[in-house]
Formats: sequence, structure tokens, C-alpha cells
Amino acid sequence: MRSLKHTSIAYNQDMDEKELEEMKRKVEELEEEARKLKEMQEQVDMATSAEPNKEEVDARSIFVGNVSPSIYARVIGILTDSMPTG
Repeated sequence: MRSLKHTSIAYNQDMDEKELEEMKRKVEELEEEARKLKEMQEQVDMATSAEPNKEEVDARSIFVGNVSPSIYARVIGILTDSMPTG
């Protein structure tokens, strides 16, 4: 029959092993989450650093020609504010 001291040591070792395994599992989960976050950040960085498509820019732009140089940008802004956006 085991003594109380040996039983206590065995119980502590068993608990230590369970705690260690639980910690290892949590570390693995955190590493996986960190990897996913890194991938997401890389995708955001790529999306924000990409140059805009010329066709997209052209679709949002208008050409104003034959305008006297004496007209200020503010006046052009007032004229274009009434234009529909979409």
C-alpha cells in the first residue's frame, strides 16, 4: 500500500501533467489565432496599398474643359455639388 506522501506526490505529478497539457493546448490555440490575425492584417495591407484601378478612377471622375483660369476651384466645387453622385 502506498504511503500518503507517495500518493500526494503522484497526485501532484498527475495534476502538473494535466495543467501542462492544458497550457500547451492554450498556447497552440493562441498561436493559431495569432497566425490568423497576421493573415488578416496582410490582406488588409495588400488591399489598402494596392493602386486604384484606372477604370474605377475614371468612373468617378469628370472632365471640365474650356474653363477660364480666373474661375476658382471653389466655384467649380459649387457647380459640381449639384451633380448626382452614383
